[in-house]
Amino acid sequence: MNYKTILLLLIGILLIPHYTLSQGNTGTNKRIDSLLKKLESAGEGPEKVDILKDLCGEYRDIDREKALYYGKQGLKLAEKINYQQGIAQCLNNIGIVHCNSGDYKQAEEYYLKSLEIKEKIGDQRGIISSYNNIGIIYSRQGDYHKALEYYFKGLKKSKELGNNSYIAFFYNNIGQTHKLLGDLRKALDYLKKGLKIREQLGAKKTILMTYLKIGGIHSDLGDYQQALDYYEKSLKMSEELGDIKGTADSWQNIGTYHFNLRNYQQALDSYFKSLEINKKIGDERNIASIWHNIALIYHYKGNYQEALDYAEKCLKREEELGNQKGRVEAWNALAIIYNNQGDFETAMDYLKKSLETAEQLEFKKLTAFTLNNMANAYSYQGNYIKALDCYFRSLTIKEDLEDKPGIFSTYINIGDIYLYQEDYNQAEKNYLTALNISLDLGDKHNIGWAYNKFGDLYYKKKDYTRAAAYYSDSLKIMEKLGVKFSIAEYYFKIGRIHMSQGNYHQALEDFFKSLRMNEEIGNTPGIADSCQTIGKCYDHLGENSKSVEFLTRALDIAKDINTPAITRDAAEGLGNAYARQNQFKMAYEYFVLFKETSDSLRNDENLRKITQLQARHDFEKEQKEKDLQKEAELRRQKILRQAYLVGFIFMSLLAVVIFRSFRIKQKANRLLAKQQEEIKNQRDKLHELNVTKDKFFSIIAHDLKNPFSALIGFSKTMITEFENFQKEQIKEFLQSVYKSSENTYNLLENLLEWARSQTGKIQWNPVKVELGEVASYTIDLLKRNANNKNIKLQNEINGKAFVFTDKNILYTVFRNLISNAIKFTPDGGLVSIASREVNNFIEVRVVDTGIGIAEEDIKKLFRIDMHFSRSGTRNEQGTGLGLILCKEFIEKSGGKIWAESQVGKGSTFVFTFPALESESH
Repeated sequence: MNYKTILLLLIGILLIPHYTLSQGNTGTNKRIDSLLKKLESAGEGPEKVDILKDLCGEYRDIDREKALYYGKQGLKLAEKINYQQGIAQCLNNIGIVHCNSGDYKQAEEYYLKSLEIKEKIGDQRGIISSYNNIGIIYSRQGDYHKALEYYFKGLKKSKELGNNSYIAFFYNNIGQTHKLLGDLRKALDYLKKGLKIREQLGAKKTILMTYLKIGGIHSDLGDYQQALDYYEKSLKMSEELGDIKGTADSWQNIGTYHFNLRNYQQALDSYFKSLEINKKIGDERNIASIWHNIALIYHYKGNYQEALDYAEKCLKREEELGNQKGRVEAWNALAIIYNNQGDFETAMDYLKKSLETAEQLEFKKLTAFTLNNMANAYSYQGNYIKALDCYFRSLTIKEDLEDKPGIFSTYINIGDIYLYQEDYNQAEKNYLTALNISLDLGDKHNIGWAYNKFGDLYYKKKDYTRAAAYYSDSLKIMEKLGVKFSIAEYYFKIGRIHMSQGNYHQALEDFFKSLRMNEEIGNTPGIADSCQTIGKCYDHLGENSKSVEFLTRALDIAKDINTPAITRDAAEGLGNAYARQNQFKMAYEYFVLFKETSDSLRNDENLRKITQLQARHDFEKEQKEKDLQKEAELRRQKILRQAYLVGFIFMSLLAVVIFRSFRIKQKANRLLAKQQEEIKNQRDKLHELNVTKDKFFSIIAHDLKNPFSALIGFSKTMITEFENFQKEQIKEFLQSVYKSSENTYNLLENLLEWARSQTGKIQWNPVKVELGEVASYTIDLLKRNANNKNIKLQNEINGKAFVFTDKNILYTVFRNLISNAIKFTPDGGLVSIASREVNNFIEVRVVDTGIGIAEEDIKKLFRIDMHFSRSGTRNEQGTGLGLILCKEFIEKSGGKIWAESQVGKGSTFVFTFPALESESH
């Protein structure tokens, strides 16, 4: 028997049933048919056991249930006839079936039983095979140190037998496990030891497998060119050998190489080549794996529907194969896609299923991966408390597994959370930890990634010099590695800095470099970003037609890939550009799109903020309770230990100190208190003046300017486009002009009244005023506004109630409160005004059936230093100034004002004036 035959036999014994060189369904079916025919004529002896065991092996990758059936039939017969070798082999094959479907606990039980029998009968090669299989089980569960323990047992036994093929095999597995632990240099060392032995043996098929694994290590180290060299060596050798499976694996690895570099189109080309071959040979597991990666590529390109299609195909195939690990990975892919489309609930449903399954089956690495994706989803929602909780849970698992690359990425993610919250110190701390890990590993790609994050940090802090320096350090690494995605990202970010500094020509040059690279690698979102910023630069430079060209392209892409932020910015830019060209119809259309998208994004952002605040509130409440419990326990222990001693010392010192310093302190405290009170009064007054000034300029600059801008825009459009408008359009424009004018007038009236009150120039002429008369006059004045919303105004002031105040001021109060009630009451509602006498005061209640006010927002009403305003039920605008004006006027009259409200049930505004007399009808 020559060495090649021995080699093939040893490889078969070593099992690697985990790596079969399938010749397709046709070959498998022929072998199955042949075995079934033999089974029909086989007696109840060892021969039949071997046939049943072989049928289990043939079916294990195509029909789990049949594989288990034949394996258990073989086991039952072997036990009946006491065929020990057959028992061990059937147990081993059943274990493989369970391992391939992700049922690792069951697989381990069968492997250990098989090992026990092999040790009893002295089957040395079988023992080695079992060590390998058990190592694989622990590796797949993320317990890499336990996996290494069994691999080293296998290596030791192989050396005792002097079997170089086995030795090379275990070097390979040990190297792969060190890779998973993040010890890439050690991994490379073991893989190259194994490669050297295999080259001496001339085992080309195992050589090309080793090339693929070594290429993977170089890829993880960021040595991308060396990785590609090994993948191409493997491809060339597999094609020379006619090894179809090896060719498929080589193309798949080349696809992953391009995927890691985010060369999306090249990655897709390679994956589709591998997919075509895998379909021919019927390798269903690899097909599902490639579909998974293709789904993620389409997701990163912004082609969400295609991404979903491939992810769902992958999930269906993994379920058909009974592969639990594959199901968890597919659920994660679907969650990532749905989350980026904004469907948080569906994403979270998939993630919860993933986490439950991964924890139940003890897939530690997948558990950490799922927690990481959960954190990303919570972060997208603005729930940073839950996001951090998931990241830290993921980090704990990765640290337990010593998964250093995983630990690196989690620290980066945690740093990002702090960066979003503008906690720059914590962000820097986590980025620095990540950088140190990447430096220890010698992982060039991750070092460049960490530098990029430091650039983002200093960009947010507006330290553009340091930001540019870190971006430049990142670029040097990524250029050496040939990571085009990161290079494109660098030019985009450095261009953003130049644009922030007003250096538009340099920014344009950078953005065009980014655009060309994004086009080359097929990064659709990156293309849209680059086009949008190029359009902005041309706008600043006054090149209107070029601005429109690039903004239009950005908008088209953003709509295709559903990117609202780019849609909003591009629409705004196009609206401004067309307005400058006097193409007001086009400008109007884009401004409408801008407004709709802005409102949608604002609503999303508000929801994120609400979620974030609620999460923070819940967390702080829980933390406070824990702190109180801890503090109480510490206090109890401290009292028990030190009460007497501390009490004695305290009383002694207190007697001496009080006696000697009482009078001095008393005098000093009085003086200090007086000074502090004066300082506080001056500070409060200065603060109030500053707030008043800021409020005044804010309204002048924004709330008053915007309505006039609208009036000018509408008027100009009507003048320039008058001949093109129909009657209905003219009427619609006039209604808009009227509404805007009316709102502006009301705002101006409040503004002037308030300004006069602040400068003390308002004339105060208190007289006897009949309350019901003023209420009726105000209702008549605002009836048209109420009728527009089909709101009923009801005056329920009984009798003749008189108050002593300035009549104009009373009109102002009624006008603001009733107008607000109409604004925040939905169509078909009710607003009523009633009064009663309470302790020599007339109490007036303005009650509506509107949307109500949250409890925390009621506290912000009537305060100029806590600006609070919102849109009405028909998007009516306000400044919050009216209520502040009402408070000042009412308090000047000797009364009070307050609000009572429940969200969704309406609001009641109550104010009082001193009563004069009450006369009945």
